[in-house]
Amino acid sequence: MQIKRTRERDKYKKTETDSLKSKMSDSSVIKSTTGVDVDVDVDIDVDIDVDNILIPNPDKVVMYGTDSKSALYVYGDPKSEKIAILCAGYADDHTVFQPFANELAKAATKAKSKATTTTLVGVICLPGYDDRPEDGVGWESHKKDGYTFNDWSNSIRDAVKALRNESTYPKGGVEHTKFTGIFHDWAVLPGTMWLNRTLKEAEQQQKEKNTTSSSSIIFKPNNVVFFDVLLGPSSTIKGVTQEVEYIEKSVKQDICEWLYRIVFATSYLVQRYIYQNT
Repeated sequence: MQIKRTRERDKYKKTETDSLKSKMSDSSVIKSTTGVDVDVDVDIDVDIDVDNILIPNPDKVVMYGTDSKSALYVYGDPKSEKIAILCAGYADDHTVFQPFANELAKAATKAKSKATTTTLVGVICLPGYDDRPEDGVGWESHKKDGYTFNDWSNSIRDAVKALRNESTYPKGGVEHTKFTGIFHDWAVLPGTMWLNRTLKEAEQQQKEKNTTSSSSIIFKPNNVVFFDVLLGPSSTIKGVTQEVEYIEKSVKQDICEWLYRIVFATSYLVQRYIYQNT
Protein backbone atom coordinates (compact mmCIF):
# COMPACT_ATOMS: atom_id res chain seq x y z
CA MET A 1 0.00 0.00 0.00
CA GLN A 2 1.39 3.39 -0.94
CA ILE A 3 0.72 6.09 1.63
CA LYS A 4 1.49 9.69 0.72
CA ARG A 5 2.26 12.09 3.53
CA THR A 6 1.87 15.76 2.77
CA ARG A 7 2.09 19.05 4.60
CA GLU A 8 -1.12 20.88 3.79
CA ARG A 9 -2.45 24.20 5.03
CA ASP A 10 -3.93 26.22 2.14
CA LYS A 11 -7.32 25.18 0.78
CA TYR A 12 -7.67 23.03 3.89
CA LYS A 13 -11.09 21.49 3.34
CA LYS A 14 -10.63 20.85 -0.38
CA THR A 15 -7.24 19.21 0.18
CA GLU A 16 -8.68 16.90 2.84
CA THR A 17 -11.59 15.91 0.61
CA ASP A 18 -9.34 15.21 -2.38
CA SER A 19 -6.94 13.27 -0.15
CA LEU A 20 -9.72 11.02 1.12
CA LYS A 21 -11.12 10.48 -2.36
CA SER A 22 -7.74 9.39 -3.73
CA LYS A 23 -6.84 7.13 -0.80
CA MET A 24 -10.22 5.41 -0.58
CA SER A 25 -10.27 4.59 -4.30
CA ASP A 26 -7.37 2.14 -4.04
CA SER A 27 -7.55 -1.59 -3.43
CA SER A 28 -5.02 -1.87 -0.62
CA VAL A 29 -3.42 -4.16 1.92
CA ILE A 30 -2.02 -3.00 5.26
CA LYS A 31 0.16 -5.32 7.32
CA SER A 32 0.47 -4.19 10.91
CA THR A 33 3.27 -5.00 13.31
CA THR A 34 1.21 -7.99 14.45
CA GLY A 35 1.50 -9.60 11.02
CA VAL A 36 -2.25 -9.59 10.34
CA ASP A 37 -3.32 -8.60 6.83
CA VAL A 38 -6.01 -5.96 6.47
CA ASP A 39 -7.59 -6.00 3.01
CA VAL A 40 -9.90 -3.51 1.35
CA ASP A 41 -11.64 -3.05 -1.96
CA VAL A 42 -13.44 0.27 -2.22
CA ASP A 43 -14.34 2.70 -4.97
CA ILE A 44 -15.83 5.84 -3.48
CA ASP A 45 -16.58 9.11 -5.23
CA VAL A 46 -17.58 11.95 -2.90
CA ASP A 47 -17.96 15.53 -4.15
CA ILE A 48 -18.34 18.41 -1.70
CA ASP A 49 -18.91 22.05 -2.61
CA VAL A 50 -16.25 23.54 -0.32
CA ASP A 51 -17.50 27.08 -0.92
CA ASN A 52 -20.98 26.38 0.45
CA ILE A 53 -20.56 23.90 3.27
CA LEU A 54 -23.40 23.45 5.73
CA ILE A 55 -23.18 21.31 8.85
CA PRO A 56 -25.77 18.54 8.32
CA ASN A 57 -27.58 17.13 11.32
CA PRO A 58 -26.78 13.47 12.01
CA ASP A 59 -29.46 10.84 11.49
CA LYS A 60 -28.86 9.68 15.05
CA VAL A 61 -26.74 10.58 18.06
CA VAL A 62 -25.47 7.71 20.22
CA MET A 63 -23.88 8.36 23.60
CA TYR A 64 -20.96 6.10 24.51
CA GLY A 65 -18.03 5.77 26.89
CA THR A 66 -17.75 4.95 30.58
CA ASP A 67 -19.33 8.25 31.59
CA SER A 68 -21.65 8.37 28.53
CA LYS A 69 -20.50 11.90 27.77
CA SER A 70 -19.03 11.16 24.36
CA ALA A 71 -21.27 11.36 21.30
CA LEU A 72 -21.24 9.31 18.11
CA TYR A 73 -22.91 11.11 15.21
CA VAL A 74 -24.38 8.50 12.88
CA TYR A 75 -25.15 9.04 9.19
CA GLY A 76 -26.57 6.62 6.66
CA ASP A 77 -28.48 3.37 6.42
CA PRO A 78 -27.83 0.83 9.23
CA LYS A 79 -28.31 -1.94 6.64
CA SER A 80 -25.30 -0.75 4.62
CA GLU A 81 -22.59 -3.26 3.78
CA LYS A 82 -19.86 -0.68 4.38
CA ILE A 83 -19.12 1.00 7.70
CA ALA A 84 -16.73 3.89 8.42
CA ILE A 85 -15.63 5.63 11.60
CA LEU A 86 -14.25 9.18 11.26
CA CYS A 87 -12.17 10.94 13.91
CA ALA A 88 -10.61 14.38 13.50
CA GLY A 89 -7.58 15.54 15.44
CA TYR A 90 -6.43 18.49 17.51
CA ALA A 91 -8.37 20.61 18.21
CA ASP A 92 -11.47 19.82 16.15
CA ASP A 93 -14.90 18.62 17.21
CA HIS A 94 -17.43 16.65 15.12
CA THR A 95 -18.20 19.50 12.74
CA VAL A 96 -14.99 19.19 10.72
CA PHE A 97 -16.06 15.73 9.46
CA GLN A 98 -19.87 16.07 9.40
CA PRO A 99 -20.22 17.37 5.81
CA PHE A 100 -17.95 14.62 4.49
CA ALA A 101 -19.71 11.97 6.59
CA ASN A 102 -23.09 13.03 5.21
CA GLU A 103 -21.85 12.81 1.62
CA LEU A 104 -20.01 9.54 2.21
CA ALA A 105 -23.15 7.98 3.69
CA LYS A 106 -25.14 8.83 0.56
CA ALA A 107 -22.42 8.08 -2.02
CA ALA A 108 -22.69 4.95 -4.12
CA THR A 109 -19.75 2.58 -3.77
CA LYS A 110 -18.78 -0.28 -6.04
CA ALA A 111 -16.66 -3.32 -5.29
CA LYS A 112 -15.33 -5.97 -7.69
CA SER A 113 -18.69 -7.69 -7.45
CA LYS A 114 -20.20 -4.56 -9.11
CA ALA A 115 -22.75 -4.39 -6.30
CA THR A 116 -23.70 -0.86 -5.34
CA THR A 117 -24.10 -0.01 -1.66
CA THR A 118 -24.07 2.96 0.70
CA THR A 119 -22.05 3.45 3.88
CA LEU A 120 -23.02 3.64 7.55
CA VAL A 121 -20.79 6.42 8.92
CA GLY A 122 -19.97 7.40 12.49
CA VAL A 123 -18.25 10.67 13.47
CA ILE A 124 -16.41 11.22 16.74
CA CYS A 125 -13.80 13.60 18.10
CA LEU A 126 -10.96 13.23 20.57
CA PRO A 127 -11.94 13.43 24.26
CA GLY A 128 -11.79 16.98 25.53
CA TYR A 129 -12.77 18.75 22.32
CA ASP A 130 -16.47 17.92 22.36
CA ASP A 131 -18.52 21.02 23.26
CA ARG A 132 -22.26 20.24 23.48
CA PRO A 133 -23.76 22.52 26.15
CA GLU A 134 -27.27 21.67 24.95
CA ASP A 135 -26.61 18.09 26.13
CA GLY A 136 -24.98 19.17 29.38
CA VAL A 137 -21.53 18.42 28.01
CA GLY A 138 -19.90 21.80 27.64
CA TRP A 139 -16.17 22.19 27.15
CA GLU A 140 -15.76 22.98 30.87
CA SER A 141 -17.14 19.54 31.81
CA HIS A 142 -14.02 17.74 30.56
CA LYS A 143 -10.99 16.87 32.68
CA LYS A 144 -9.05 20.05 33.42
CA ASP A 145 -5.73 18.25 33.06
CA GLY A 146 -6.70 16.66 29.76
CA TYR A 147 -6.63 13.03 28.64
CA THR A 148 -3.94 10.44 28.03
CA PHE A 149 -3.22 8.71 24.74
CA ASN A 150 -4.69 5.58 26.31
CA ASP A 151 -7.90 7.52 27.04
CA TRP A 152 -8.02 8.57 23.38
CA SER A 153 -7.50 5.01 22.14
CA ASN A 154 -10.16 3.64 24.51
CA SER A 155 -12.59 6.30 23.31
CA ILE A 156 -12.15 5.10 19.72
CA ARG A 157 -12.66 1.50 20.86
CA ASP A 158 -15.90 2.40 22.63
CA ALA A 159 -17.11 4.43 19.63
CA VAL A 160 -16.47 1.50 17.29
CA LYS A 161 -18.50 -0.77 19.57
CA ALA A 162 -21.34 1.75 19.56
CA LEU A 163 -21.25 2.04 15.76
CA ARG A 164 -21.14 -1.73 15.39
CA ASN A 165 -24.28 -1.99 17.51
CA GLU A 166 -26.06 0.38 15.11
CA SER A 167 -25.45 -1.89 12.13
CA THR A 168 -28.28 -4.15 11.00
CA TYR A 169 -26.56 -5.54 7.90
CA PRO A 170 -28.88 -8.39 6.82
CA LYS A 171 -26.41 -10.65 4.98
CA GLY A 172 -24.70 -12.51 7.80
CA GLY A 173 -24.51 -9.71 10.35
CA VAL A 174 -22.08 -6.90 11.07
CA GLU A 175 -19.04 -9.22 11.02
CA HIS A 176 -19.54 -9.53 7.26
CA THR A 177 -19.46 -5.78 6.62
CA LYS A 178 -16.45 -3.89 5.27
CA PHE A 179 -15.15 -1.55 7.94
CA THR A 180 -12.89 1.48 7.39
CA GLY A 181 -11.25 3.70 10.01
CA ILE A 182 -10.39 7.27 8.97
CA PHE A 183 -8.14 9.35 11.22
CA HIS A 184 -6.86 12.89 10.76
CA ASP A 185 -3.96 14.76 12.37
CA TRP A 186 -3.50 13.87 16.07
CA ALA A 187 -6.23 11.22 15.82
CA VAL A 188 -3.68 9.18 13.86
CA LEU A 189 -1.82 8.34 17.07
CA PRO A 190 -4.73 6.85 19.06
CA GLY A 191 -6.11 5.44 15.81
CA THR A 192 -2.89 3.50 15.35
CA MET A 193 -2.95 2.35 18.98
CA TRP A 194 -6.54 1.15 18.57
CA LEU A 195 -5.71 -0.58 15.27
CA ASN A 196 -2.75 -2.54 16.63
CA ARG A 197 -4.61 -3.53 19.79
CA THR A 198 -7.63 -4.65 17.78
CA LEU A 199 -5.58 -6.71 15.36
CA LYS A 200 -3.68 -8.32 18.22
CA GLU A 201 -6.93 -9.18 20.01
CA ALA A 202 -8.39 -10.61 16.79
CA GLU A 203 -5.28 -12.70 16.19
CA GLN A 204 -5.36 -14.03 19.75
CA GLN A 205 -9.06 -14.79 19.46
CA GLN A 206 -8.44 -16.70 16.25
CA LYS A 207 -5.72 -18.79 17.90
CA GLU A 208 -7.82 -19.60 20.94
CA LYS A 209 -11.06 -19.98 18.97
CA ASN A 210 -12.98 -18.82 22.02
CA THR A 211 -15.83 -16.94 20.34
CA THR A 212 -19.26 -18.04 21.46
CA SER A 213 -21.43 -15.60 19.50
CA SER A 214 -21.20 -13.16 16.61
CA SER A 215 -21.32 -10.22 19.03
CA SER A 216 -18.10 -11.39 20.69
CA ILE A 217 -16.11 -11.48 17.45
CA ILE A 218 -13.45 -8.73 17.39
CA PHE A 219 -14.58 -6.07 14.93
CA LYS A 220 -11.32 -5.28 13.12
CA PRO A 221 -11.09 -2.83 10.20
CA ASN A 222 -10.61 -3.88 6.59
CA ASN A 223 -8.97 -0.58 5.79
CA VAL A 224 -7.44 2.36 7.64
CA VAL A 225 -6.83 5.86 6.26
CA PHE A 226 -4.33 8.20 7.93
CA PHE A 227 -3.91 11.70 6.50
CA ASP A 228 -2.45 15.17 7.08
CA VAL A 229 0.99 15.78 8.59
CA LEU A 230 2.57 12.38 9.25
CA LEU A 231 6.00 10.94 9.85
CA GLY A 232 7.41 8.26 7.60
CA PRO A 233 6.34 4.63 8.19
CA SER A 234 8.27 2.50 10.67
CA SER A 235 10.97 0.32 9.14
CA THR A 236 9.50 -2.64 11.04
CA ILE A 237 6.23 -2.52 9.09
CA LYS A 238 6.18 -4.85 6.08
CA GLY A 239 4.20 -4.25 2.91
CA VAL A 240 4.23 -0.44 3.19
CA THR A 241 6.48 1.67 0.98
CA GLN A 242 9.18 3.68 2.75
CA GLU A 243 8.98 6.41 0.12
CA VAL A 244 7.68 9.69 1.53
CA GLU A 245 6.51 12.76 -0.36
CA TYR A 246 6.90 16.11 1.39
CA ILE A 247 5.56 19.45 0.25
CA GLU A 248 7.68 22.30 1.57
CA LYS A 249 5.87 24.93 3.60
CA SER A 250 5.97 28.62 2.74
CA VAL A 251 6.96 31.36 5.18
CA LYS A 252 3.28 32.34 5.43
CA GLN A 253 2.35 28.79 6.38
CA ASP A 254 5.08 28.72 9.04
CA ILE A 255 3.77 31.97 10.55
CA CYS A 256 0.17 30.69 10.53
CA GLU A 257 1.25 27.44 12.17
CA TRP A 258 3.01 29.20 15.04
CA LEU A 259 0.12 31.65 15.50
CA TYR A 260 -2.46 28.89 15.88
CA ARG A 261 -0.18 27.03 18.29
CA ILE A 262 0.10 30.16 20.43
CA VAL A 263 -3.68 30.64 20.37
CA PHE A 264 -4.36 27.04 21.42
CA ALA A 265 -1.68 27.09 24.14
CA THR A 266 -3.05 30.36 25.51
CA SER A 267 -6.64 29.09 25.50
CA TYR A 268 -5.56 25.98 27.43
CA LEU A 269 -3.75 28.04 30.07
CA VAL A 270 -6.77 30.33 30.45
CA GLN A 271 -9.29 27.50 30.88
CA ARG A 272 -6.96 25.49 33.15
CA TYR A 273 -5.67 28.14 35.53
CA ILE A 274 -7.82 31.26 35.17
CA TYR A 275 -11.39 30.25 34.23
CA GLN A 276 -12.25 28.45 37.48
CA ASN A 277 -10.75 31.24 39.58
CA THR A 278 -12.77 34.11 38.10
